[in-house]
Amino acid sequence: TLKTQLSHKADRKMLPTTNRYPLTNYTFGTKEPLFEKDPSVPARFQRMRDEFDKIGMRRSVEAVLLVHEHGLPHVLLLQLGTTFFKLPGGELNTDEDEVEGLKRLLTETLGRQDGVKQEWVIEDIIGNWWRPNFEPPQYPYIPSHITKPKEHKKLFLVQLGEKSIICRTKELQTCCCSII
Repeated sequence: TLKTQLSHKADRKMLPTTNRYPLTNYTFGTKEPLFEKDPSVPARFQRMRDEFDKIGMRRSVEAVLLVHEHGLPHVLLLQLGTTFFKLPGGELNTDEDEVEGLKRLLTETLGRQDGVKQEWVIEDIIGNWWRPNFEPPQYPYIPSHITKPKEHKKLFLVQLGEKSIICRTKELQTCCCSII
């Protein structure tokens, strides 16, 4: 009936709109390399184990930066070497707010070095990943037998401005990956 149709329309919420701009709107520069905390993957997990005993579960954040290329949405990724790709982000400091921490990490990783402050617009949380052990596998849920996950990683959608300068360190390449 008409009344039922109207009530269903009223129940629908407007989803936020995220603007995507062409990749050509962005200028990519380079900056000095960042200090890498861990020389290897085993060292990273050993540091995670040591920190877990002191401060508990690691909290990490990553940014999903969308652009428009060849008529399709693409995600900006950082490439290290020829086979390793990752989203920009990293570990939060103890008691650091997630959004402020992500802004700090984006500025450290992709921010300009000429003194011009970059404005990062953090939108919604679009994913949660959990690391149950001190090993590489992560899951979008906490496995039922795990009572103390070792890491919680949140993925945030980050709105890029219409035009921007994005700087990356010399050892990283910026690449674009289609999501469709």
